[in-house]
Amino acid sequence: MKVIRKRIITKVRKQRFVEQRSLEFQAILVGGLAGLAGVFFQLGIAQVAFQKKQLAFNISQWAMPSWFWSGVLSMFMLLISLALVRYFSPESSGSGIHEIEGYLGGSRPAIWQRVLPVKFFGGILALGSGMILGREGPSVQMGGNCGAMVNHFANHDRQDTGHALLSAGAAAGLAAAFNAPLAGMIFIMEEMRTPFHYNFFNIRLIAIATLIATLITHIFIDEPVALPSPVYAMPAWHEMFLYLIMGAVIGIAGALLNRGIILGLKWMDALKENPKYIYSFIAFLGFFIGILNFFQPDLIGNNYQLVKQSLGGSIAIQGLALIILIRFFFSIVCFCSGVPGGIFAPMIVLGTLLGLWCGHLAAIVAPEITQNPYPFAIAGMGALFAATVQAPITGIVLVVEMTSNYSLIVPIMIACVGADILAHELGTRPLYSVLLKRQLNKAKRQ
Repeated sequence: MKVIRKRIITKVRKQRFVEQRSLEFQAILVGGLAGLAGVFFQLGIAQVAFQKKQLAFNISQWAMPSWFWSGVLSMFMLLISLALVRYFSPESSGSGIHEIEGYLGGSRPAIWQRVLPVKFFGGILALGSGMILGREGPSVQMGGNCGAMVNHFANHDRQDTGHALLSAGAAAGLAAAFNAPLAGMIFIMEEMRTPFHYNFFNIRLIAIATLIATLITHIFIDEPVALPSPVYAMPAWHEMFLYLIMGAVIGIAGALLNRGIILGLKWMDALKENPKYIYSFIAFLGFFIGILNFFQPDLIGNNYQLVKQSLGGSIAIQGLALIILIRFFFSIVCFCSGVPGGIFAPMIVLGTLLGLWCGHLAAIVAPEITQNPYPFAIAGMGALFAATVQAPITGIVLVVEMTSNYSLIVPIMIACVGADILAHELGTRPLYSVLLKRQLNKAKRQ
């Protein structure tokens, strides 16, 4: 009996060894595919935006000024993007992160065959048009669907295996978009804590996929960090309460942003009942955004360039409040439009601007306590993310990895936790959970 028992145990161990090595190889493949999707998505957006600008200039040599053709081209790009979503893949609307949560929770399908092409090409058109949208949410959804594709071809029967590969792909997509592997891992475990299946082996698969995706990003896009910025010294301890106050202010802004998005989506749902209304609105929005993008390319469309200008001191405090209001309004409008695109990058920009505004205000009101507003801008990046997504740990790690400001980790933590707590006390629920609930309710009514 002992000999038979030993043989059975040995056989089971060998099978488990082979299965785990196979899954690790598949995680490498998922990370590679997610990394390539993220890289080509980023390069495609930049190329389309450049070609749109060149084409507008070339056509203007024949008739009408360049700004007019910039608006016309953006209008057609958005109309095509919306049509792709409405007729081929409704799941590709918006950021898509809530779709990943839904799949992991067993309430939404992962239809990678149509999500991957529509999200990729529709997202390139939407972001290339100049819309205030982020490529990070689409990268997460495409990465997750890369995991679903590998799981499909590997012909796994077990549901937990499919969950592990899809989680690994989603984390790899975020890592590739932000060049932040730790943030990618933590985001899956924190934001998707309910549907994510915790065990050490699944975490290992996520680590492998995010590592591969990050390496691929480094190969194709030679930037050590996603958002190069000055490295600031840690503020004095007597300044820390100011970061808590700033966190409270941004917590209120996060609550307003979430409510604005929900109201905007309800309004868009009413428009979508009549195709003429929704296409007319998108045409007007695209034309208007294209013109704004022509005259103010850093204010509308180019998310991280505005952050670099903020940290470089080229934005005066007098115009900061106006820029915040413009970005706040158009971030909601663009995200609710229904075209592929995320809210990650707009949140980071808004958080940076709000933090910078709070820093300038603190330097004016209490110059004997603080005089440098720029560390507030760095902390504000994560604070708005924490308030809106309700994932403060991800916000902390993400900002540190994006900017390499490791010395600011304490004020970043104070701001993120403060913003998260106040937003929660104001009744704010995690944005992607709310979006998933809305999607499930719409599916029931149809």
